[in-house]
Amino acid sequence: MAQNSLKCQFCKISLEVKWKCETCDVLFCNSCRINIHAILKNSHEHDVIDFKETDRTYSDKVDLKSIPCSTHLEHNCLMYCRNCDKSVCSSCLIYPSDKIELTRIYDIKHKSLKELKQQIENILPFFEGKVTEFRKIDSELLFQHRQISQKITKRQNDLNTQLSNEAGEHFRKLESFGIQKII
Repeated sequence: MAQNSLKCQFCKISLEVKWKCETCDVLFCNSCRINIHAILKNSHEHDVIDFKETDRTYSDKVDLKSIPCSTHLEHNCLMYCRNCDKSVCSSCLIYPSDKIELTRIYDIKHKSLKELKQQIENILPFFEGKVTEFRKIDSELLFQHRQISQKITKRQNDLNTQLSNEAGEHFRKLESFGIQKII
C-alpha cells in the first residue's frame, strides 16, 4: 500500500486515500466511499477508480457543486457536515432537517435565560427596598415642602396684616394733625 500526503476530501481526516471518483473529481478513503459517496445521487453511475491508478498530481479541493445534497437530491451541495456526515445544500442550512444543533442552541439559551431570571429574582428585593426608601424620602420632602410653603404664606399674611395696621395707624395720626388723606 503506497502512502501519500493527501487527505480524504470528504472527512478531511484520513490520510489513507484509496479511491478517486473521476465523475466527482474527489479523493476519499474507504470509510467515506461507503458512508458518503455511495449514498450520493447516481453514485452507482460514477467512475470510481483505485487511487494508485491515478496520476498523483491532484488538488486537495473538492467541487461541491458537482455533488448533490444528501437530503434534497435536486440541489447541489454547498457544504459537507461532519457532524451529520452528510452533504448539505442551502435549504438544509436555512431549514435544517436535523434539529440537533438548533435544539442544542435552544437549550443553551434557555439555560442562560433561567440563570438571568434567577439573578433578577435574587437582586429584585434590593431594588424593591430602594423604591420603598425613595418613596419615603419623597413623601418626607413633600411634607417638608408643604410645611415651609404654609409658613411662608402665614408669614406673608402676617406681614400684610401688620403693614396694613401700621399704615392705618399712620393715617390716623396724620388725620389727627388735621391733614386729610389724599385719595
